[in-house]
Amino acid sequence: MRRCSQFVKFTHSFVSELFAAYWNEYSTLRETLAFHQSLDWKKTSSKQQQQQQQFPQQGHVCKNCGKSYKQRNNLVRHFKYECGKNPRFQCPYCNFRTKQRYNMYSHIKNKHLGLKIFAIDLETGN
Repeated sequence: MRRCSQFVKFTHSFVSELFAAYWNEYSTLRETLAFHQSLDWKKTSSKQQQQQQQFPQQGHVCKNCGKSYKQRNNLVRHFKYECGKNPRFQCPYCNFRTKQRYNMYSHIKNKHLGLKIFAIDLETGN
């Protein structure tokens, strides 16, 4: 005699068309798990593949360092504040430095809990 926990049955009230061929009105959890694990979830859909062929990602590439961005404004930000420049902002609580103020705020919020959030600007000294 098998234990109920090994073959728990359940009813599916709503099943998408993708799984309709597989699902019965009753299915064991073990069968469901095996089916789920057999699927290739990382596979790109045919529609995505078609779009990638029609519209290849060109990107925006920095001429100085070769770093690329999908959006032009990110390349402009990179060139203006990051490319070839030393980190501008210093953490007031440790030796962490970064090129963008927002990254410093995130650092302090996550690493120095409960302390005042501000950054030392090494260019202006503030």
